[in-house]
Amino acid sequence: MASEAPLPSREEMRSQWARLDRDGRRRVRRAANRGREVESGDPREALVAAALAANQRRFWRWGWAIGPVVVALATIPQGLEAVLVNVLFVTLVVILLAVFFARRSARAEAANRQLAARRSKKKRNRRKGKGG
Repeated sequence: MASEAPLPSREEMRSQWARLDRDGRRRVRRAANRGREVESGDPREALVAAALAANQRRFWRWGWAIGPVVVALATIPQGLEAVLVNVLFVTLVVILLAVFFARRSARAEAANRQLAARRSKKKRNRRKGKGG
């Protein structure tokens, strides 16, 4: 397994995101949302995509609980049985979605961190005169 580049801090990520043009932001979002590495192969974009994917993974770790709470509050007037049935169904569906999206985010994060590490390692080797 290749080494992984460290994620940028929140401030660094915000500044790198602000420096990206519209197409760069689109490539970063697409890579993070699809669980793949950035198409451009740019290590700076890869680190931003990895940080974005890490944020998405962090959200899905606990974000699944929002759906059942909203459904429970919306179905209170329908009675206890309706609330329980709806909450159980929504919980099952949202947990499955959360697992899917969290795994995809983890894949995107790992792929982009490895891409950034590979590219920066090649750049260091070129500086030392070891070739590409």
